[in-house]
Amino acid sequence: MLRVNQLTGFGAGGRSIRYGGVSGSSFINGAYSSYTWNNCNIGDPAPDRAVFVYVRQSDSAAYYGVNAVTVNGVAGVEATDFGGADTAWYTTSNALYAAMVPAGSSVSIAVTASESIANSMSIYWAVFYGLASAAAFAGNSWGKSETLLSKTVGVNTPATRPSLALGATWNSGSSDPITSITNATMINFAGDENTKLFYEINPPQASPRNYTINWTNNVLHARFGCIASFN
Repeated sequence: MLRVNQLTGFGAGGRSIRYGGVSGSSFINGAYSSYTWNNCNIGDPAPDRAVFVYVRQSDSAAYYGVNAVTVNGVAGVEATDFGGADTAWYTTSNALYAAMVPAGSSVSIAVTASESIANSMSIYWAVFYGLASAAAFAGNSWGKSETLLSKTVGVNTPATRPSLALGATWNSGSSDPITSITNATMINFAGDENTKLFYEINPPQASPRNYTINWTNNVLHARFGCIASFN
């Protein structure tokens, strides 16, 4: 059973972290070095609202990444970035950014890549309240082609409360959806069973706190992700 402070994230001074129940995703195909998505729903304005943006890109370069993310004109803070690892089919990069965005409800999200992306660029976002800062306490990212039924990933988590661990994971192949992630609550995206955001409010202090991603089939696919902790 979850304790009350795990559900709401209460900490010193009455501050608490909670998932705002708002998430979304979008993508663009083609060659772009930057792109702006408009009319992205980020929920109710609040001084302590944090918007987390997971960016995934596909290109033919050996290494590339994300240079910048802005949400409603607010510059995001990079939590972790895994750039352009070779896979069995193509190269993929992914990055996780956070931005404190007090104003706006339907806003623009802009991504600037380190080069022109030849194939596609995707974003996934989720909204949380109660964060003191967009700066991550720690971060970790991964990516390569693997034949797996499960993969354990971890991030160092702080002792202070409230705190949040938030991650994103993606794999190629429509026949191999993600089934569960231990120790975390998944955020789902309609029509996309291969990408999940996941989180744990007030995770135990650990170096690292581990999360196990479980897939449907033990087959070779590109498997990428990012995870970071905040307080």
